[in-house]
Amino acid sequence: MHHRFAVLSAIFLVVLAHTGAILLDLPPPRLGDGNLLAGPDAYMRLHLVENLWRTGDWYDYKSYLTNAPFGESFHWTRPLDVLLIGGAWPLSGILSEREALFAWGTVISPVLQVLLVLVFSWGLKPFLSTGAFLLLVVLMILQPSLYNAFMAARPDHQSLQILLFGLSFVILFRVLAEKSPPRFATLAGAVSGFALWVSVEAQLPIAVALITLGLLWLWEGGEHARAIGRYLTGVTLVAGVGLMVEQPPSLWFTPQLVKISIVYVALFAGLAIVWRGIASLSLSGGGTRLLAGAAGVVLPTLVLFLVYPQYFQGPFAGVDKKIWEIHFSAIREFQPLMPEDFSSAGTAFFVLGPVLWGLMFSIRSVLGRDTLSRAAGLYLLVGLLVFTALALYQIRWSHYAVMLMVIAWVMLLTALWRWTGTLKMGNLKLPLRTPLVAGALAGHVAISGIFFAVAEASPPAPPRQTFSWQKMVAPLQLRAAAQGEQLTLMSFTHNGPEIVYRTGFSVVGAPYLGSGIFDTYAVMSAVDSKKARNVLQRREVDFIVYCRSAVEAPRFLGMNGDTLFKRLYRHDPPPWLKEERLEGPGVENFQLFKVVIPR
Repeated sequence: MHHRFAVLSAIFLVVLAHTGAILLDLPPPRLGDGNLLAGPDAYMRLHLVENLWRTGDWYDYKSYLTNAPFGESFHWTRPLDVLLIGGAWPLSGILSEREALFAWGTVISPVLQVLLVLVFSWGLKPFLSTGAFLLLVVLMILQPSLYNAFMAARPDHQSLQILLFGLSFVILFRVLAEKSPPRFATLAGAVSGFALWVSVEAQLPIAVALITLGLLWLWEGGEHARAIGRYLTGVTLVAGVGLMVEQPPSLWFTPQLVKISIVYVALFAGLAIVWRGIASLSLSGGGTRLLAGAAGVVLPTLVLFLVYPQYFQGPFAGVDKKIWEIHFSAIREFQPLMPEDFSSAGTAFFVLGPVLWGLMFSIRSVLGRDTLSRAAGLYLLVGLLVFTALALYQIRWSHYAVMLMVIAWVMLLTALWRWTGTLKMGNLKLPLRTPLVAGALAGHVAISGIFFAVAEASPPAPPRQTFSWQKMVAPLQLRAAAQGEQLTLMSFTHNGPEIVYRTGFSVVGAPYLGSGIFDTYAVMSAVDSKKARNVLQRREVDFIVYCRSAVEAPRFLGMNGDTLFKRLYRHDPPPWLKEERLEGPGVENFQLFKVVIPR
């Protein structure tokens, strides 16, 4: 690792950045609005982890309070839950379990970013000086995409995934750059296998590693086939253990796509067996290696297609397409970063602009024009190409692209700073490294600013929710006490998890894969109020509650026809909905309607 003072300084910078973001009330923690956690997933995660801590039922990953009255199962897995309980447990001696989980859940993602700093300090020490390492940390902190992944008050598996990707990357990077012992390829695979247990989206980082090793084997031969076999063995072993820990024995051989299952373990086991066989052969010719490599990919893929063809439709193949149309299409992280106009081009260049410098550095390394080895440069190049393309398709992949971008970016800046080139003007020799470094550091900001100026608009800021569900807890509890039973509520789907977490009442809609999304949309958008009434009756809903300034309100107000939501918004409900008066500070912008349909 780098010098202790440099590492401590880097950690201090990370802590300072997150503390400053909280004190400045930067979105999305929104301390001033009372929404102390960043988004619905954070509330739902803590709710489910509370259930695990309270009941000890490891295999019960079901929410009984969303998609009311039926509940819904989640595709999330347990590694992050264990980290949450493990970090909260020491605090439970002085706080309640809920308070301890909330406190630890607020800081776990920044803590994981601190661990990523330590990973980079160890993994990149041979390639970055102390100053370059500190610059890497500063640039990493300043990237909006990585800030979103590691922000405070976001106990989400995304931060854990980025940490694991960073660890597996630097291990394999050192294998390729320094020709470390092959066992380190197994270690990189093991970390990737753990990431696959956390979320099956880890298949893409695994694919980047395999593509790189495969190209190197075709190019150079040698030990790369053995490294592929060892890497795949590490993935298979840890993913297999993860499957046996995550699922009850009765489900070990049940295929699933949305989470770790026999499908993924069998896939990587098959690839490992084939590539270990290839590595045992002495294949010297490039054409021979090409044929063997093609067989090493095609044969396991063909077997998988014959046994489980649904795999090739993606992990959410079984999800109704209407959910994507009415729900996920409106979620920012599923939107493309591909520019459509000057404003979106400005945003894309601000987020991914330095990728161009990273690609330049990686290509120079592959061509042998830099001190970094060709193999390591190829790993950076493949990763940047794959994840940048994915980020342009969906914003949520930008975390991976930006992490690799920062590494290559700093390496290029270091190379530029070492350059001694000058511009001759008569008897004067002007050093070029200073303007080049300045341009590489801030050029993308200037270019994005030009795009925004041409568009005559600044980057659109997401609307702020200027309300607090904390204020609605007491009014809802009063009505529950009056009815003598738990309430079932309907609200906007993105508010569902927070309502569940704060009140313990059931909700119909939550932003996941249950049919509650359909029915919430059907009620809010209904022009025929009878259809809305039938849904509410079938769902046994007691109240409709929402805030008029919620981010989802404009969407429903912009729909054609005189929808139920428009009628509620203008205080003109149908006879079977009775608007209730709300009193007290902080509830002025809420509306509450009692469902008076006989059950």
